[in-house]
Amino acid sequence: MKYFRTLLLLGLTLTLFSACSDDDDSGNNPQPTQNPSYTSGNVKSGAIYYSFDQEKESIQWDVKFGSYTMPGSPVAIPMFLLNDAKLGNSYVRIYNSEATALDAVTTVDAGKLGTDVQRLVQGANWFDYNPLTHQVSSKGQVYVVEASNGHMVKFRIDSFDQTQNSFALSYAHYDMSTSTWGMVMQSTVNIAAGEKLFSFAKGEVAVQPWDVKLTVLSVPTPIGPMNFPGIVLNGAAGVKAAIVNGTPFADVNAATVAPLLADGDTTYVIGTTCLNYDENSHRLSPFTDRTFVVQSTSGKRYKFRMLGYYNDQGLSGFMKFEYVKP
Repeated sequence: MKYFRTLLLLGLTLTLFSACSDDDDSGNNPQPTQNPSYTSGNVKSGAIYYSFDQEKESIQWDVKFGSYTMPGSPVAIPMFLLNDAKLGNSYVRIYNSEATALDAVTTVDAGKLGTDVQRLVQGANWFDYNPLTHQVSSKGQVYVVEASNGHMVKFRIDSFDQTQNSFALSYAHYDMSTSTWGMVMQSTVNIAAGEKLFSFAKGEVAVQPWDVKLTVLSVPTPIGPMNFPGIVLNGAAGVKAAIVNGTPFADVNAATVAPLLADGDTTYVIGTTCLNYDENSHRLSPFTDRTFVVQSTSGKRYKFRMLGYYNDQGLSGFMKFEYVKP
């Protein structure tokens, strides 16, 4: 009987996370104070990065375009480099599909995805070089990338204009829920003034720091892994955190909370403990008197508490929290 109850609870949790609810959840959440607050986009549609120091969402880049000199080469060659930073619990990953037309790539082979540890393994092989004319032309190969937001993207370099020093790109996003590719988009990336960072979600971007990643985490259960909303720290940048239970939010002194810990490769200080599942209402809501303390990339300490997981229309996936600055 107990095992059946566990299965039922897990099934309801999975249903809750994967479905949208139209119920009003305002009565289940703490009322916000005069502190600043933030409401994310839908984390089920892709990971979102947030900087407490900047008090805004941070956009992470996927690939970098520029001119680079290969070992043994006397000239710089236009190439792309994969973002090799650890993004909390993940990396930007890539594989070469070997196809030469976007339409020819109809599926994603996640088993082929890998980090570009040598940084130039993929990005230095996109072109053909004519030693007589010294012209660079694209092989037209289609690459599949697991982007910084967790989405799959296929892209190809259509051409490179050596007069303008610009790449012409075509790319499309993969919808995991329908197993279909979206509309093909084009972008031009000009490197005449130097290397450019490119996000498949936002286009050209600058380097942006981040403290916490609002995302979907896979949680092991007796019936297999389940997806659940969670918070991941930027451990590579020294971000640490702690959880304080049983003390009213207003009474928590972030400066004295100890110890602060970093996430491990598969373990999280906050993780999926940020929201509570109610088996009676089948809703996710903040814990009572649970405060999170985060030490940001700049070394400052912030305290925050969750306010909700549903937007004004009652749709799930929108993580809201309030925070207090040091």
